[in-house]
This record gives sequence, structure tokens and C-alpha cells, in this order.
Amino acid sequence: MLAARNQEKKKMKTAVYYDNFLLRGSSLKNTDWIIGLVVHTGHQTRIMMNSTGSKAKLSRIEKLMNIMILYIFILQLFLCLIAAAYGTVWEDINEGTATYLELGR
Repeated sequence: MLAARNQEKKKMKTAVYYDNFLLRGSSLKNTDWIIGLVVHTGHQTRIMMNSTGSKAKLSRIEKLMNIMILYIFILQLFLCLIAAAYGTVWEDINEGTATYLELGR
């Protein structure tokens, strides 16, 4: 009898309709248990192809500020390099004459 019952269950077919689908990002609530089936997932599905990130929208002033900050950073880097080179040359020239700086200790 148990074998006959298992055969009946194997022959039973159930159709899957669009109303039975849970799309990406949705959640199921107030349910004790479910039986799930994964249907064609991946990057080529319609929902994944339509879920591209939006472009960052910047105003004209924000774009100008970004460029100015980049210029200021490059200018400061250039000035630091010049000051470091000048300080190294000055220390080599004034090695023993600037005793008030106490560089030799």
C-alpha cells in the first residue's frame, strides 16, 4: 500500500504560474514553511539586467570643487617636495654654523 501511495505522489504534476513566483528582493511573511524552486537565476535574467546602479549626479559646482581640490592637493605636494629639497640643501650648507637650532645632537 505504501508503494502505491508513493507512485501516486510521483505521478502528480503541478504547474508553476507567474502568480507563484517570488522575484529577487521580495520576502515571504506569515508562513510556517514553503517548498521552493529556483528558476533561471544569474546575470542574464531580466531583473538582473535592469538592476544597474544609477549614475552619481553632481552639480556643476560640485564638479568644479572636485577639480579645485585635486589642483590644491597637487600644488601642496609640489610645494612640500620643493621645501624638503631646499631644507636638505640648507642643512648640508649650514651644518655647523646654525648652533642655535641644535641640529647636531
